[in-house]
Amino acid sequence: MASVVLLAGWGAAMAAERAYLPLGWPALLEIHRDWAFAHEGQPDGVPPDYDWAQTPRMGAGNEPDGFNAFTGWGQVFATAGNPAPLLAVSIRNMQVLVCHGPQRNWTLLQQGDIDGSQFRPDYEGNLNKPPVSVRHKAGIASVNFEKGHVYHFWPSQGRVELPDQKLCGIVVLLQARTSLSSSQTASRSAGILLGLGADYWRDMQASWDNYHSNQDAAIGRLRWVDATWRWFGMSTASLEDLRRLYVGGYSIATPQAQ
Repeated sequence: MASVVLLAGWGAAMAAERAYLPLGWPALLEIHRDWAFAHEGQPDGVPPDYDWAQTPRMGAGNEPDGFNAFTGWGQVFATAGNPAPLLAVSIRNMQVLVCHGPQRNWTLLQQGDIDGSQFRPDYEGNLNKPPVSVRHKAGIASVNFEKGHVYHFWPSQGRVELPDQKLCGIVVLLQARTSLSSSQTASRSAGILLGLGADYWRDMQASWDNYHSNQDAAIGRLRWVDATWRWFGMSTASLEDLRRLYVGGYSIATPQAQ
């Protein structure tokens, strides 16, 4: 039987089940250490003077600074020099968790299916269009997008409200692999990089306003995507809080019956 806890002071009272991460401590430790390393490849089209072009970058971190809404996200790039006109990736098991409050509790805020669009690799003007194709089946999103673009995605449930307690960490996780159709070869779909991050938004309804209505918590390390399912992640938590997540699990908040 799942344990039940009450989350006080976070909007309406919430009842929550306890759950545990589906990946081991070595994988979490590797995610924690990503901040010490450069990206595994050069993302095609990202201006070299961007402060995240070569390495991950911590933005606002665990300090939303008055912003009240939140979402995790991901981005998929071709590597510089990849000749493929069409890129293919499959994504599943996206989860976004936060550590909060004096007890440093972990809570799952977002999970499930994803939405996304093709953007310019420099994200200039927030210009975007739908990907070439998206197929959702059994919790897996298989996406094709064009060379010269980045596929930027987020949980389809949309933004969520932040806890009204101080944050002590954010973790974004998912599994990904290359997605090959019968007309594609492994060599044509090689050279794909995926990274994760999170944004704070002024509120649940705010529209994009040239980064006045939102700010990034962090932009994580870009890692190779290959033909096997692999875990990808981004964490702003301390090693101690990350271990607490691994050992003690997290709450899955759902509205309490009235």
